[in-house]
Amino acid sequence: MVEEKANLAGTNTGNLRLRHATDQISSLIFLSHSTKVFSSKWKVIRSKLDEILSILASLPQEIQASADNHPTLSGIIRSIKETTDCSTNLAQKCIEHSYSGKLLMQSDLDIIFVKFDSSVKSLSEFINSEGLLSNGNYAIVVSRPPPAASRDDIQFYVKDLLCRFKIGRIEMKKQALKSKFKKEALKSVATLSGFDSYKSVLVGTGVISPLIRVLETGSDLGKELSTRCLMKVTANSDNAWSVSAHGGASALLKICGSGCDDAAGGELVGLACGVLRNLIGVDEIKRFVVEEGAIPMSIKLVKSKNEASQISAIDFIQVLASGNEFIRGLIVNEGGIRVLVRVLDPKSSYSSKSREKSMRALIILCSDSIGYINSLKNYNFIDHLLYFLKNGEVSIQESALRAAFLVMWVFR
Repeated sequence: MVEEKANLAGTNTGNLRLRHATDQISSLIFLSHSTKVFSSKWKVIRSKLDEILSILASLPQEIQASADNHPTLSGIIRSIKETTDCSTNLAQKCIEHSYSGKLLMQSDLDIIFVKFDSSVKSLSEFINSEGLLSNGNYAIVVSRPPPAASRDDIQFYVKDLLCRFKIGRIEMKKQALKSKFKKEALKSVATLSGFDSYKSVLVGTGVISPLIRVLETGSDLGKELSTRCLMKVTANSDNAWSVSAHGGASALLKICGSGCDDAAGGELVGLACGVLRNLIGVDEIKRFVVEEGAIPMSIKLVKSKNEASQISAIDFIQVLASGNEFIRGLIVNEGGIRVLVRVLDPKSSYSSKSREKSMRALIILCSDSIGYINSLKNYNFIDHLLYFLKNGEVSIQESALRAAFLVMWVFR
């Protein structure tokens, strides 16, 4: 009798702790929407909070009611509560603008994100190790919604897809990650990400983190599909902070740095470089990728044999050079002008598209600088310019004409 009462008391306590933790998380999510500063960082923190709530809600009722009887789970919940308390304090400071320094607050928020991400991983490991999902070895796959499906149906479908990357028994997770299923899941996400109205749904349901994990450990096909998704959700630098916070910039740089001249590998590198181009619309991310060696990497890609890699790298260099004199200087010092002029050599094997892109990049890179224009002359740029004005296709003739005006304007 005494033992039964003790078990009942433990059950009630465990249930209350879990409920209190979820209530705190929900309150923090609500509070964070009132912050007007560091909004991108709070956005990625909210995505982690949503993941935690989703996983806690997936626990069987008997586990939720007896959380204290599972030391591992109890410890995770305690850690989540402590991090939530700290986060609530930081959110209040952001709302009141009472923090002591911008850099310190950014660092604190980064630490909070890492802690919540660690809690997500710990919860997933706990569920896998305990075999808590009642479906055993088989996953129920929700049918793909039709094109005219409602926003709620799309959101439910996406959450179901992401759930198979985040939670489940080892056997269930293996089933979910079979190449065919993974390919279809990524294709579905890629399709949905092409619609502006669904981008926020995808990001809100936590699609960024699984896509980055595919970039890090997936197959070449999985990486290609993942980069196509990321290309769409980061257009106009949207969600750039979220991708970077999940390690996306580093994963993309690694893919680009691998380099590959065959058609398939070159396509992947070109896509990864394209996503990086979207990310560097944010100055902090631009500085990060430059520090990580993005300039020599992109110049090397311009010299590759794959057209997709060449074009993406040239576009990337152009965006890097835009509006930043210091980075323009780094590109020039790394040999950027020489490499881009080499693309214009009529004797080279570069395509008209690559030459058109190179011409535009050189205009951005060398504008307002007599020294850089002189470098163009030293690399026979004027001879190439005259050749394409006379013999080039219409698109490259237009770029060559703009370049000619630039040269004349500088030496007017």
